[in-house]
Amino acid sequence: AGGERSAVFLCVCVNRIVENGQERVEVVEDGQLKSLTVNGKEQLLRLDNK
Repeated sequence: AGGERSAVFLCVCVNRIVENGQERVEVVEDGQLKSLTVNGKEQLLRLDNK
């Protein structure tokens, strides 16, 4: 017996925020913002690899 098992848990969160008449939808995967949509329009993300 005693086989080694490992599990990978991936957290994907979708945040929908409406303020001042603007709707933002953020997709966050493992703590990193992967996608941002404002009023239904996809926004380009700047990737800072520091």
